[in-house]
Amino acid sequence: MKPILLSALSLLLLITACNTKDNSTKQLQDEVIAIHDEVMPMMATFTHTSIKIDSILNNWETIKLEHSEIDTTEQKAKLINLKKEIEASNDAMNDWMHELNLDYESMSETETQEYLQNERLKVQDINTRFKTVAEESASVLSIFNK
Repeated sequence: MKPILLSALSLLLLITACNTKDNSTKQLQDEVIAIHDEVMPMMATFTHTSIKIDSILNNWETIKLEHSEIDTTEQKAKLINLKKEIEASNDAMNDWMHELNLDYESMSETETQEYLQNERLKVQDINTRFKTVAEESASVLSIFNK
């Protein structure tokens, strides 16, 4: 009777351990996707911001007359740089999404965990970059919203 009980207990511990691994993998994947989901709406905002920057730059002579109080050389440089940052941020996110592999069947549990931890770090860096560019956008464009 004891060998059966011991075997059942061992099996239960093994199943629990496997479920814990699966749960931690699922949790890591959920964290990666949650960060992704936080960044995605900013991509749409950046598209609109980029269009606004193009509009300002295309009408630069008129803008200079309407906003004679600003240093137009400095502001134009800031707008051009901001547009480059927006494009680079969007490219980084698009590249990350295209490279993301959510097919773990060929990976061990350890490899899957390491992969997801690395992907979480990558998408966190992208998220931080997006937030910085969003703050910069608000600051640079505030002059033109008056």
